[in-house]
This record gives sequence, structure tokens and C-alpha cells, in this order.
Amino acid sequence: MEVKSINMVFDNMHKTILFVLLILVFGCSSTKEQTVPKKRYDELLSKYNNLKNKKDPSKAIDEINIEIIDVVAPPRSMASKAQVETDIEKLDLSEKYIAVGNFDQATNYLKQLENSGNRQVQVRAKFLLGEMYFTQKEYDLALQIFEDIIKNYSFSGVVIKALNKLEACSKNLNLPKKQERYHSMHNFFAS
Repeated sequence: MEVKSINMVFDNMHKTILFVLLILVFGCSSTKEQTVPKKRYDELLSKYNNLKNKKDPSKAIDEINIEIIDVVAPPRSMASKAQVETDIEKLDLSEKYIAVGNFDQATNYLKQLENSGNRQVQVRAKFLLGEMYFTQKEYDLALQIFEDIIKNYSFSGVVIKALNKLEACSKNLNLPKKQERYHSMHNFFAS
């Protein structure tokens, strides 16, 4: 909340400075001589000086209590508690379908969950989809999904599991350079 209000203050400050500068530039750029009433000039100068004396945004952000900042990425769209519970039930059902080999039904649920309002549900659904492709020996599809997890869901703990699976996919696809890279990354983050 504090970050948003600070950003709004500095956004408004920047807009005001821009407005004042535009007035000064266009007011002074006319070929015919124009004058601004002294009262208006003093008013604009006062606003400019007030804005100039405000804190630098980077310094203000440094003063925010770092303990309140969370590592988890902010949700793109807030899902209701009921929706999250429904999504988790679908994830559980998907896992059961995968366990009994009903991959079509599992895929239907997992594809729906990729658009969930909760990013943790999204990444877990993607991981299960990748696992399913891996189980079916569709290593190229699994590789694409696990790479997407690494690229777009780096906030999640699932990334370490995805790195492990990427190493296995690369090995099965006979991609030794990728395998070595993912092995190195997995060892770095897992230690």
C-alpha cells in the first residue's frame, strides 16, 4: 500500500513538474513579447520550488520497511477464496486422473487452470502438465512447459523441480549442452 501511494505521489509530482515546464517553455518561446502577471509567476515558482525540494523517489523507497516486502510476485488478478478452493480441487482431480492414466481429462482441467487468477495455481498446473508429458515420453513438449515455468514463474519453489525435469528432458532428447546448463542451475539453486 505504501509503495503505491509513494508511486502516486511521485507520479503526480512528475506531472506537475512537466506542466510547469511546459508553461515556462511555451510561455517563453513566443516571438512576441509576453509577460506573466507577477502573482502567477510567483505561484508557479513556489510550486516548482516545493516540488524540487521533495525527496528523491529512490531515497523514499529505500526508507520503506523492507521487512514488509514479500518475495512472492503480486497476483495479476485477484481470485476469490472460493475460486482458489475450486482451482485446488481441480488440481487434485488432475493429479488423480494422471495417476490412473486418464491424461485427456487431466489435460482439460490443467489447461483451464493455466488461466487461474492465482499464480501459484497456474504454476502448479503447468508443472503437472509438464510432468504428464514427461510420463508420456513427450520430452519436447515437457521441455517447453518446464522452460516456461523457469521464465515466467521464477517466484515459485516449483522452479527447482522444473530445473530437475529440464535436465532429464534434455538428457532424453540428447541435448548435452542444455542438460549441462540445467544441471548446473539445479545444483546452484538446490544447494
